[in-house]
Amino acid sequence: QKMSKISGVPRHEVIGTRIRDWLFDANETQSIEFVLQDALHGKETANFELRFQSRDSSGRPAGGVVLLLSATARLDSTGAITGVVSIGQDITEHKSLEDRKMRFMAVV
Repeated sequence: QKMSKISGVPRHEVIGTRIRDWLFDANETQSIEFVLQDALHGKETANFELRFQSRDSSGRPAGGVVLLLSATARLDSTGAITGVVSIGQDITEHKSLEDRKMRFMAVV
């Protein structure tokens, strides 16, 4: 639900699809696929930055979004990997402030 709000992609378009099917940036799509594949093989990824374009209500790009993600394997009671759990935090505003600070410091 929250990812739908952040991305601008309606939930019904996301359910049952791969993330690469609705992210706009091909480079980021490839990066997230590597993170998810690592998690499916038991390798945890923490603090992975995912950048993509959000959409407005008409489906057009509406601005950049930066998420800080972690991904880990989901295990059943026998320890077998059954999926991936990913937790994310929207750090778009933080990254924007950080970028402005760096530009300001470069001028001073």
